[in-house]
Amino acid sequence: MQQCIVNELNKASEGDATSFAVSKKEEVERIAASAR
Repeated sequence: MQQCIVNELNKASEGDATSFAVSKKEEVERIAASAR
């Protein structure tokens, strides 16, 4: 479990698209841009 969290934090800090947080951020930004 700890290793999963460490991996996720590393991916997010690198802006890796395989990170859940980064992919979710990009999805929200894409939806917001289309709503404008």
